[in-house]
Amino acid sequence: MITNYIVIDTNIWVNALGTVKNPEYMMNCSFIIYSFMQIRNCALVLDYDNVMKAEYNDNLGKSRDYQQIFLQLEFESRIHKTNGKLPIKTENDLNKRHFHEPEDQTFVAAALNAGKHIISDDSDYGTRPDKKKCNQEANKYIKDVLGIKLENSDEGAKTIIQMLSGLT
Repeated sequence: MITNYIVIDTNIWVNALGTVKNPEYMMNCSFIIYSFMQIRNCALVLDYDNVMKAEYNDNLGKSRDYQQIFLQLEFESRIHKTNGKLPIKTENDLNKRHFHEPEDQTFVAAALNAGKHIISDDSDYGTRPDKKKCNQEANKYIKDVLGIKLENSDEGAKTIIQMLSGLT
């Protein structure tokens, strides 16, 4: 039975499976993806309109590992589809905080509607582990106002360890 619903941002997938990886983040990102596959009560959250899947495909469509992982998730019914549209007020509030990329807003909407958990190393979310050029206004809003658990790859790896240990 699925009890955990997680949005995994494209940059985590790319650093885990892509041909161009950031060595600083690669280890945690690979751990997150491959360990996530072992946690049977976890589902990957995607939007109904396939905006998120299209972004994954644009960045990783040729990766054999990516293709196999998605086939396995589909086979195991571990993909959870939800609404990827934000309420107008939330969209406006995020835009005021310079969080305006439509794909990023779709990821937030999906998390808001299922699981309230995002793992990302994107500076737009304010989650880069090194905190360089991070959007802390958006980070604070997403966490404090929307109530979404927003983790970088370091934090996400620790959460995955707890899930593997049965602590969450």
